[in-house]
Amino acid sequence: MTELRPHHVVCLAAFIGRGYSPEFIEAFQRLQALYLNPETRVELVRGPDTACRACPNLSDGRCALDDHAVAILDERVRVALSLAQTEYTTGELHRRLAVYLADHDLAELCGECRWRDEVDCAAVIDQRLNELGPAWVDHRPRPRFGR
Repeated sequence: MTELRPHHVVCLAAFIGRGYSPEFIEAFQRLQALYLNPETRVELVRGPDTACRACPNLSDGRCALDDHAVAILDERVRVALSLAQTEYTTGELHRRLAVYLADHDLAELCGECRWRDEVDCAAVIDQRLNELGPAWVDHRPRPRFGR
């Protein structure tokens, strides 16, 4: 079972191939391919997940960049998307993200994420959700995105 921490629900939808190391980028691309299949089953977890295992900033089971800030980001996403530590299909996670983004700016979720200045995550997420096809688009409100 693929494990995801809550903020990676957002990051995987916005990922465009940039990261902390070549190994991390490769692992995140493999994970993203699973995530973008709406039938993939994942388990939401607290703390390091499948993506974190390839990150060079993981040290002794904690994020060396700022473990506290990452935990706050996870909690913000968990609350905003009404997520629990349980199994989901990625399609359900996509729906929850789209519904949230229909009424909120992405910046409210992501705060001071270091990637905000490098990637227009809102535009990438909108494009990715639309690429899931008409059946998906018909089941979600049209999001209003902001940086």
